[in-house]
Amino acid sequence: MDTNSARYRNTQEQVLKNAQDIAEMKETETDIQETLEEVQTNLGNHIENTNNPHGVTKAQLGFQNKMYFWKMFH
Repeated sequence: MDTNSARYRNTQEQVLKNAQDIAEMKETETDIQETLEEVQTNLGNHIENTNNPHGVTKAQLGFQNKMYFWKMFH
């Protein structure tokens, strides 16, 4: 095998390797995008949940009585 044939073969192998690397990166990009969309959906659902999902009490927020609450927000 002459030098040019060897270079051509090495170039072909490198192109194939690069194509495989690109395919893997696209797969990874798709996985990341799907995960990001899932996180965004879950976060949006959590933010919209107004049923006190963490069980926070008025006392924990410093609103032990209605008068204090009224003064804070009016």
